[in-house]
Amino acid sequence: MRRGTPSETSLSFAAAINSGELEAALDHWMPDAVLVAPDGNEARGSVEIRERLAALIASGTKLQIEVESVVETTQIAAAATKMVMTIPGTAGQSLEFRATVVYTHGEDGWRFAIDTLATV
Repeated sequence: MRRGTPSETSLSFAAAINSGELEAALDHWMPDAVLVAPDGNEARGSVEIRERLAALIASGTKLQIEVESVVETTQIAAAATKMVMTIPGTAGQSLEFRATVVYTHGEDGWRFAIDTLATV
C-alpha cells in the first residue's frame, strides 16, 4: 500500500486497525520500528509490534487519529498526533493519547519508524 504523506499513513493505519486488518496495519511500520507505550514499555520490531496490534484488533478497539503538525524532509518526517482509543465493554469510554511519531520514506511511501505515546 502506497502512502503519499505522513498524515495519510496515520489515517490509513487507523482504518486498518478499525477494520481488523492486521497485515495491513503492520505494513505501516518499518521492520525495526519502535512503539513506546505511555508506561515506557517498548515494542521493538515487527514481531513485538504485531503482538500489540493483534491485541488491539482482538479487543475490538477503535482508533481515531488526528495529525496536528508535520515537519518533513524527503526521507524523514516527525509529527505530533492525537489519538482517541475506544475500547468495547467500557460503556463507550475513550482514552486519549498524544504522540510524537517519526516516519521514514521509501519506495512504498511513508512508514512509522518510532511512535511514542503519552496519556493526556
